[in-house]
Amino acid sequence: MMSHNFRKLHIWNDSLELVTDCYRMTESLPSDEKFGLVSQIRRAAVSVSSNIAEGANRSSDKDFVRFLYMSKGSISELITQMEITVRLGMIKANEIEPLNDMLDKLDKSIYKLIQKLKND
Repeated sequence: MMSHNFRKLHIWNDSLELVTDCYRMTESLPSDEKFGLVSQIRRAAVSVSSNIAEGANRSSDKDFVRFLYMSKGSISELITQMEITVRLGMIKANEIEPLNDMLDKLDKSIYKLIQKLKND
């Protein structure tokens, strides 16, 4: 198996958009959350794209799949962290709805790639 060119993967490009949107969203969170939720959300968002890139350059599809699952785990973290910001009244649910839609879409796209890699 040759390594995959992660720059050409739509999931990688979508995940970079996710990072940008998460950074913008966290700018509106309270400053006392700088080292709490803000940091966690930003790290989880960066982790999604980083794991896609790292996994794509591994020597086997099995390794790539493992990193894709880590990306899915980071997406689950982000969904949870977004819900926490809403429940704590830091942001309104409708304000993060587009972000949640993006997370759901990206999660499904990663899952489809995992299934393709497993079946090849």
